[in-house]
Amino acid sequence: LFLLRNKDRYGVWLSTQATINVLDTFIALNDEQAKPDAGGQADVFVNDQRVTSVTMPPGNQLSSPLTVDLSSHLNTGSNRVEIRRSGNAARATAQLVESHYAPWKPSAAGQTENFRPGNSSALKLAVSYDKPTAKSGEEITCKVVAERVGFSGYGQMFGMLLAEIGLPPGADVDRGSLEKAMKESGWELNSYAVLPDRVIVYLWPRAGGTKFFFTFRPRYGIRAQTASSVLYDYYNPEARVVIAPTRFVVR
Repeated sequence: LFLLRNKDRYGVWLSTQATINVLDTFIALNDEQAKPDAGGQADVFVNDQRVTSVTMPPGNQLSSPLTVDLSSHLNTGSNRVEIRRSGNAARATAQLVESHYAPWKPSAAGQTENFRPGNSSALKLAVSYDKPTAKSGEEITCKVVAERVGFSGYGQMFGMLLAEIGLPPGADVDRGSLEKAMKESGWELNSYAVLPDRVIVYLWPRAGGTKFFFTFRPRYGIRAQTASSVLYDYYNPEARVVIAPTRFVVR
C-alpha cells in the first residue's frame, strides 16, 4: 500500500531505478497468485452511479494502461470513486490522477520569499529582481537565496536541490554572470541550464544556504509576468517551495 500510494502522476516512482525495483517487487509478490487467464470486466462507479466498464486484459498479456475520464461525473465537494470486479478476478492496480489550478494570491506561493517547514524536507527560497521596471536592453540583476533548513534524515551538506528561477519573456541571460556565480559559490552552485522562461540551477547548499546572483537584459518592451520560481529536492520533488510570478514592465 505504501508503494502504491507513492506513485507520481505518471504511474512511476520518480526515478528509473526506483521504478524498476518496485515493479520487480510486485512481480515477485504476484507470482504465486497469478491467474494468467483472468480478464473480465471492471465497472467504474462515481458516487454510487455506474459510469462505464472496461475490459481487463488477461493476466499474462502485456498491455497499455486503461484510462477513464471521470471529470464530467464529479461534483463540487467530496466524491467517491470505486472500481468493482467479481470476487474471482486477478489482482490489478489502479491510480486516480487529478489536476487543479488556484489563483496565485490565495495559494501557498510567496511573493518574493517562501519557506516550507518540515524536517529534512524544510526548504527556503528568496528571489528578487532589482529593476522590475526597466528599459529595453537595460541590465537587470536577479538575486537568489536557496537553503535546506532541515537537519533530520540527512544533513544540510547532502542532497541536491534544483532551483528554477523565473524569467520574463524575451530575456537574454548573461551566462558569464552564471559562470562567475558558480566559481564564487565554491561550486555549491554546481551547474545550470538556461531555458526561454527560466534558469535552472543545480545546488549543493551548505548550512546557511547558497546566495548568488546573475544578470539578464530584456530584448524588447513588454508588460508581462515571469514564470514562477521553484526550489525542490532532486530526489523528493514533493518537497518544494514556490514563489509567485513577478510582473515586469519594459519600455
